[in-house]
Amino acid sequence: MKNFLLTVLFFYTYLGFSQNEINNYVTLRDQLKVYNENGQKINGKLDGSPYLTEDFSKGKILQKGKEDVDVFFRYNVLQDIVEIKQKPSQNEIFILPRTENFEFKLPGYSFFFKKIITNEGEVISGYHIKYYQSEDILFIGEPKSKITAAQSATTSYEKDKPSKIVINMDYYVSLNGNPLTEIRLKERDFKNILPSSKEMKQYFSDHKIKDIEDVKRMFNYYESLN
Repeated sequence: MKNFLLTVLFFYTYLGFSQNEINNYVTLRDQLKVYNENGQKINGKLDGSPYLTEDFSKGKILQKGKEDVDVFFRYNVLQDIVEIKQKPSQNEIFILPRTENFEFKLPGYSFFFKKIITNEGEVISGYHIKYYQSEDILFIGEPKSKITAAQSATTSYEKDKPSKIVINMDYYVSLNGNPLTEIRLKERDFKNILPSSKEMKQYFSDHKIKDIEDVKRMFNYYESLN
């Protein structure tokens, strides 16, 4: 409890938030339905959720040289902010500072804030999701969101389609400290970026790459060969 209060106090100091400002944010979050893809207010309905996962998940705030802090997290992809609560039942929602001083650990992955550069020279700033990291490999996700425009029905048999929040994920891998390369969760992409060997050829023959956990198991096996 003490560590949580100290961390929250730092958030207030760092961002200059007052309780009213936090309450105002909560109100704004609930009013996302009045914005379109250009940031203009509209009166129509908005489908979908701005959150990577709708519910708060238990995790830890990691700070170098300090004790970890147990909290509950939720990531708003649309606004690129992390929200925390001490308990799921808590009404107050705290907004975490956008700084590289923290890492926000959840089961299976973590959030970190940093400006990164891809091998194509693209600069990506904001929160990223770290799925796998070792001395030689970094595997991350870049959540992206957009709001589709509402569409009116063209015939009497159709219904109007409201604006919708759509969330997608781009994936990147860095090997041996090299710039990040965008990849798909496809065997072909990993075959192209990993050094070829008879062991890895056999692995790809025996295993399919369909999701994040498949990729993490594949990297674990790859590193066990070295």
